[in-house]
Amino acid sequence: MIEEDDNEEITPSSSDVQSNSTSEDIEIHGLGCELVIKNLTQENLKELVSYYESNGTLDLEDLQEITGENFFDNPVYQNHLPLVDHVSLKRGGKGVEFTFSGDMIVPYDPQAHWSFGKPFDMCDQEIFGNDRLGSNCLVIMNMEKGHWSTLELPDSDFDIRKLKFVSHDLECDVDCYSPAYGYEYDGSCLSVWEVGICTTVIGFKIIVIQEGDVVVSSES
Repeated sequence: MIEEDDNEEITPSSSDVQSNSTSEDIEIHGLGCELVIKNLTQENLKELVSYYESNGTLDLEDLQEITGENFFDNPVYQNHLPLVDHVSLKRGGKGVEFTFSGDMIVPYDPQAHWSFGKPFDMCDQEIFGNDRLGSNCLVIMNMEKGHWSTLELPDSDFDIRKLKFVSHDLECDVDCYSPAYGYEYDGSCLSVWEVGICTTVIGFKIIVIQEGDVVVSSES
């Protein structure tokens, strides 16, 4: 499991977007990832498994050397998402105290949440109309930490109990993570300024799946 360092300083790059949030907005901070899911050829599958069995680890450079392409090239699915049970909130530059619980999550509904990026279901791609995933595939979570999004609240009387994270579990070997595809407040969808406003890479998780079974799970 990738560990978070709460004291880690997030240093913006020159390309980072500056926050224009007001005291009535909520900022989403914490752990998230660039999620990439892609199909694997039988040849690449064998090479990846063989390399992992010989070395006990597999990183993004190894992945690129074996497959001949960057991890983000030719994906079946790609998204940039915070993870709901690893987030913190800020309002007016100050932290919002809350204890995360399961009732803060609402399941993604294609009709109600059409304005958010759609999830990916590893077991059934037809649920959200995703591209078809083959029996041999690769899941990469490029882990990042920082300021993910700023939410525009409908009024100034913020009540944490009304804030919900719209999610759908990825399943496979990363079912401990619940990506946030969007947010609700008091039953209404919230507008999101941007995803990944100011984040830095802190690690990765690579999962190789053969015929529905996880054969490689490597992280750093």
